[in-house]
Amino acid sequence: MKFRITLFVSLIFAITATYGQDIHFSQYYASPLTLNPAMTGGFNGKVRAVANYRNQWFSFLKSASYTTYSGSVDAPILRNKLRYDRLGIGMMVFNDRAGAGALSNFTAMVGASYHKVLDEQNRYSLALGAHFGITQRRIDFTKLTFESQFDPDLGFVLPNQENVDRSSFIYPDFTIGLLFRGRFTNTINGYIGGSMFHLHKPKEYFLSQNGEVNRLSPRFLAHGGVDFEVGEHVSLTPGFMYLVQNTASEITAGMAFGYKLNEFNTFYLGAWYRIFDNDAFIAMVAYEYDGIRVGLSYDINVSDLRVASSNQGAVELSVIYIYGKEKEQRLMSPVNFCPKF
Repeated sequence: MKFRITLFVSLIFAITATYGQDIHFSQYYASPLTLNPAMTGGFNGKVRAVANYRNQWFSFLKSASYTTYSGSVDAPILRNKLRYDRLGIGMMVFNDRAGAGALSNFTAMVGASYHKVLDEQNRYSLALGAHFGITQRRIDFTKLTFESQFDPDLGFVLPNQENVDRSSFIYPDFTIGLLFRGRFTNTINGYIGGSMFHLHKPKEYFLSQNGEVNRLSPRFLAHGGVDFEVGEHVSLTPGFMYLVQNTASEITAGMAFGYKLNEFNTFYLGAWYRIFDNDAFIAMVAYEYDGIRVGLSYDINVSDLRVASSNQGAVELSVIYIYGKEKEQRLMSPVNFCPKF
């Protein structure tokens, strides 16, 4: 019975993922290029490299759990010629796998953004970015079990009767984004942004459509946060992320507490809550040494699936490395202000 329940849940998740829900990270702030293309090149340094790993539903799906890997590299260019403005370029890849490898999604994108300072005091900036790339979706039907294969006496032994049209396909993809950043006082920086994914609603399907065309719905995302410096050592950073795609929506909100041990070392603790049918609490711990920040988060599932998952949702690991980071100044240009949370 336990096996059948697990198999049933796995199939429900796989079917949902097949028809258009994108990847997402609990540490969304630690994956800037998958969050908003306008964040490309918008940081204090010469080159930024980011890596992320997520494993979801491992407690009861075991080897069939959802795993996501992503990586990106970006940099500001023409810094001497643009004076206060910035032009950023970058690239990213990610791979998402569900159901013991039955369903996979690989995406590679390149892009650019322009960060324009809006005032003579160099306190506010607006960035516009765009990414272009390709996505490949693949499914192995030999690893899936359908209702038509069930025999009451022998179990799932009958042939697969599904009308399979193709097991993989590739489509181009486009993303655009905006990001506003400001230095409101000497101790308060803030940002708010938005992005739109799958602008042209690409076709995606594995099964025969019988004349109908299934298209991937655009995804709209908004995010923002404020960084408060409290004295020389303490920072508080509340933030949020809201996304909607077709009939699915999600809000994640929370705050990070930072304690600066010295010029090079900072320790962070944070907590977020994903407001999606009371989905999950997210606990985060991170450590930053000079230009390297490592973050670890854990989703505590509180949704209706908590009985099957034993309240275990997902674990995530993020690593951000910035080469050529200059000493941070409280009065630094907003184009160099990199939102941390």
